[in-house]
Amino acid sequence: MGGEPLLNNEIIMLMSAARNFFPKCKIQIVTNGTLLLKQDAMFWQECGKNRIEIFISYYPVNLDYDAIITTAKKHGIKLSLGKTNEIIKREMIKYELDIDGAQDYNESFKKCGAANSCTTLREGKIYQCPTSAHIGIFNKYFNQNLVISEKDYIDIYKTGSMNDIFEFLRNPVPFCRYCTNKGTVEEWRVSKKEISEWVRGRA
Repeated sequence: MGGEPLLNNEIIMLMSAARNFFPKCKIQIVTNGTLLLKQDAMFWQECGKNRIEIFISYYPVNLDYDAIITTAKKHGIKLSLGKTNEIIKREMIKYELDIDGAQDYNESFKKCGAANSCTTLREGKIYQCPTSAHIGIFNKYFNQNLVISEKDYIDIYKTGSMNDIFEFLRNPVPFCRYCTNKGTVEEWRVSKKEISEWVRGRA
């Protein structure tokens, strides 16, 4: 999960590796479902072989759920839907960044809903949240400079032990100063890719 996992060209290898290292765990692909019907037979076969479940997060977009369910059943894959058309609210929570980094990072960490619940591994580095892990994409697209330092992640290839990782995850990091932790409920919509969707008080 985190972004759209079916965009990853190595998804089949990742499924196999995950099952190899976690033979008894429940493993699930969390997807918006828009690419499921474009997957080839090998994808579905590997899901079955590796006992991979699929969970579709519902969004108000046109998607042939019946065809997806039929395909999953055909290959013996357990598939779950987050919500249905009948109960979905066309709303989302928008969390805003403080581009000046003027927030108290200790307070931001205490109030954070992502800390220790959306831990993100990217290119061998563990981040406390997906925002810090992918802020480079935001910086490049909007020509900004929200800083990521070596204190904002822990490198799994350089750390000495699992305890080091746990210690890292339980404490605030410098990047927390960019988070306002203030969310507003808005009508769900496709992104216009404008900076105002991410940053407080910026047009």
